[in-house]
Amino acid sequence: MAKKLPIRVRMKTVIQALKEGNKTYTELLKLGVPEKTLDRILKDYLEYFGLAWKDGVYWVWYENKKVFQSKHDYDIALKHSRYLTLSTSDKQRLDQSNPYLALDLLVYHDKENRDVDDQCLFQHIKTGYYEVYSLLQKYRKIMDARGYSEHPHFPKLHSHFEFTHRSPWEMVAEVALLQDEEKRERHVEGEIAGDEYMYSSDLKERGLPEKPLCSPEERKRAKELLDLRDLLVGKIYAIVNEVRNGIPLQGYCDSCPDRRVTIKSKS
Repeated sequence: MAKKLPIRVRMKTVIQALKEGNKTYTELLKLGVPEKTLDRILKDYLEYFGLAWKDGVYWVWYENKKVFQSKHDYDIALKHSRYLTLSTSDKQRLDQSNPYLALDLLVYHDKENRDVDDQCLFQHIKTGYYEVYSLLQKYRKIMDARGYSEHPHFPKLHSHFEFTHRSPWEMVAEVALLQDEEKRERHVEGEIAGDEYMYSSDLKERGLPEKPLCSPEERKRAKELLDLRDLLVGKIYAIVNEVRNGIPLQGYCDSCPDRRVTIKSKS
């Protein structure tokens, strides 16, 4: 008979999982904690002491969703969030960047010489936006498996955004369309068709025999990846838009002011 673990050991496992990002009850059960013990940890301990609470279908660690005690705390968090996402006269950030290159900053956050602000933004995504973080992991896994991560652009960069004289603001404004499934479908299909036409024209110029550039299976694989890429770009820029409109980033990073500074009023 297996030795029964103390509840503090089980609780540590649950807390570590929640600190990594929001989790559903089903995902927490996969940690190997007995159902009755998990219910007790969540409701009698973590929720009771304000360390975690249920938000929809997810259990959320208290640091992963912001609850502000004062307008001053909110202002500090918003300033920090804007610094990580919005451009200044000294630094270009997501609101004035090529959207697909901005995606790279988060997908390849672990590459050498990454900017510390990019690392911090990724930490906020990881701890405060569980769905987006999961999609980032899925996208990176596909990119690595297909060997695309070794290349600096394709298929992360759409030519529509690469070769243009439009301002970054105009490019970013179009990203909102990617959140609509039907419009995203047309965007992806248009890109695949455009690539086929471009390479087909190149074959003609070189006098090579024409042949189908993409088999049905290859086309399906390309569509899967490009659709996921566009979905991610749309969701990331939805977060940027929230910050622009006064909503601080969820989650936390190593540089969050409230994790490093405590201000106490005189009694």
